[in-house]
Amino acid sequence: AQPLAFAFAGWLVYRIGLRLGATRGVGALWCFAWILHPSVGQMNLAYTYSWHPIVFAVPFLLAAILLLVAPEKKGYHRMGALVCTLVACSFEEGVIVVVGCFAAAMGLQAWMGK
Repeated sequence: AQPLAFAFAGWLVYRIGLRLGATRGVGALWCFAWILHPSVGQMNLAYTYSWHPIVFAVPFLLAAILLLVAPEKKGYHRMGALVCTLVACSFEEGVIVVVGCFAAAMGLQAWMGK
């Protein structure tokens, strides 16, 4: 199941690339770069023999990013991104730290930009 989670994460990276204006070829390059990145590969190898929840948190974080870069039609994308982030945070406490640091950085950027 863990390799499928990594493969699905690669597809999400592809979709994020397309949403940000990349062509299909460039989106595929981003997908392959994600899958071939050493840290992703090492995580896949390290957790092959045992189950680790962080593997399943990554696709939910990428899905949240995909929802945030999507053009809003009815405003449900932000709620979906929040739900995906909360689900990702439920897998492991390390994800909470990452999301908290990202939120603090974005808040600081918004504060400094005024």
